[in-house]
Amino acid sequence: IPCIFSIDAAHANRMLGMTPFIAFLIAAPLSALWGLAQAWAGKAGERAYGVVLALVLLAMTAQNYDVYFNGQGKSYSCWSEYSITESSLGKAIGQKGPGYASFVSPRYFNHYSVNFYAYKCLPELKPFKLPDSLVPVWVPADHGLFYGFDAGRTGILEALQYLYPQGKVTSELDPAGRPFLYFFEVPAPVWAACKGVKAQLGTGPVTELNAFPRGIPAGSARMVFSASLLVGVKDKYRLVNQGGGTLRWQAPGVTPSGTAELTVGYLPLRLVWVKPAGLTDFKAELVGDSGIHIPLNADNLTILTPPPGLVARYFDSDDWTGTPLLEQREPLVNYNNGNDFSVRGNSASWEGPLRVVKGGLYRFALAMDPNDAARLVVDGKDVIPLQAYGSGQVELAPGRHSIRLDYRSEGFSSLSLLWTPPGEKNFSVVPAEAFQ
Repeated sequence: IPCIFSIDAAHANRMLGMTPFIAFLIAAPLSALWGLAQAWAGKAGERAYGVVLALVLLAMTAQNYDVYFNGQGKSYSCWSEYSITESSLGKAIGQKGPGYASFVSPRYFNHYSVNFYAYKCLPELKPFKLPDSLVPVWVPADHGLFYGFDAGRTGILEALQYLYPQGKVTSELDPAGRPFLYFFEVPAPVWAACKGVKAQLGTGPVTELNAFPRGIPAGSARMVFSASLLVGVKDKYRLVNQGGGTLRWQAPGVTPSGTAELTVGYLPLRLVWVKPAGLTDFKAELVGDSGIHIPLNADNLTILTPPPGLVARYFDSDDWTGTPLLEQREPLVNYNNGNDFSVRGNSASWEGPLRVVKGGLYRFALAMDPNDAARLVVDGKDVIPLQAYGSGQVELAPGRHSIRLDYRSEGFSSLSLLWTPPGEKNFSVVPAEAFQ
């Protein structure tokens, strides 16, 4: 019976070879006892032995049924023991096919079960990393986007719903009917409409150029292009106009000399181009002091406006000192597993604006490993002092406030910033739209 019902292939194969020997070793003593019963009382002994044996076998069958179908069959740990999450992720990705760029939590990336079921899609499968996986501008316009997360990363799901209202949410349920996996799908036509720029061509209406710079009409005009730019490397950048006409850029931090130090993340960008008659080719890029080139085209620009988020800094030290291992903008703080962090270190901080729509008493909490420590500072005041676990509350007026979260952990384990706005009872992940 364990061989037939086993969910572990290796154990089942071993027991298949043992089954004939087990059957023989059971049958031999039963046969010997049968002979003794017959010798003791003849046919009556055989009948009595048969009744006793039947009762024993019925009791064993009932016990096995109860253990397998009631005990183990209804046990969450037995159900989830052998890669059910990874297998479900891989199956869902495989069903979508190579026409989708798929993203999974880093803890599941390259897992053998995911790779087995999603084998034909492996070139399009990537680990989900903040901030760039939210709006992966490098994905071609003829592909859709597909995301798979475990249930705890609902903050990511909300950020995706905020960015792609036309996206579709589905889930996988455990035996108790609770979601253990969330999927989010952005069809190819929806994704194609998110690429490129919004353009004001002369005095005409604002239009979208999803294949930018293709689609620019002929004729002289002053054109204004608005988009979000993905910056992949922190550096000091300058605008280089490789085409004709006059071109200038407007973005946070741009100096009168036309340079700006840009942090990794999404940057609101505005390009003003005075185009002479007859010129249709637009060609420009941002060039960093270290030699980084960012072409200004649909592969790096999106008409979406991702929340700028908080400036995250990761340190090798345990006291937030020294040169950061990585500095970038992240739209929310929701890491269920150490692999979810953009880089592993010993301390990290998140700092930036906190936008409050409704005034009142806000409760904050930090979900993390009990061996770690963190503190939360709002408007310069300690709402949660540095400790292993904590919660706190603060009265906030509508508008923008400052927030800083410091986290200390050897190698990082897990961290989520939660809040309860006025009028709500349960904690939830602070959403991305609050950090802008």
